[in-house]
Amino acid sequence: MSCVLMVFIEPLLCSLGFLLNCACVAVFFCVSNNGYFRKTSLLTYLVALSICNGLQLLLSLFVLVLPAIEQYISSSSKELSSFLLRLSSISVRYGYPLVLTVNYAAIWLLTLICAQRFQAICHPSNPWKKRLAGIRNSRLAVAVVILLAISLNIIRFWEFR
Repeated sequence: MSCVLMVFIEPLLCSLGFLLNCACVAVFFCVSNNGYFRKTSLLTYLVALSICNGLQLLLSLFVLVLPAIEQYISSSSKELSSFLLRLSSISVRYGYPLVLTVNYAAIWLLTLICAQRFQAICHPSNPWKKRLAGIRNSRLAVAVVILLAISLNIIRFWEFR
């Protein structure tokens, strides 16, 4: 059962999720020409979140699925098994830190979206309205989140030697 899940269902779900996130990015760019959406910072957050989630799904194919496929290959095909072993060792070494980086970024982008939505509905006299005013500059907030995610996970590139 786990073989079917790891080798067939997980790659299908990751591929479908990647394609749907690409479609979301395309739709968000199409509606960005609309005057209403140009004035809101939510669209920038949603584009960044879709890109991070798409990258996470794409990289998961190489970091999670490829090593699982290598485990379930029969030992009769030595060339294919050794090729998959080399490919999975390279993909895990470089893909694992990238998956963690985009995962951290996606989590914090979702937190920023929630904070921005909360700030948008706050009463003007609420003290949180002023405290959360900085998240209105969405491009700066996205850049800070991405830089922090990279800086927190830069050490992970040297974990596998």
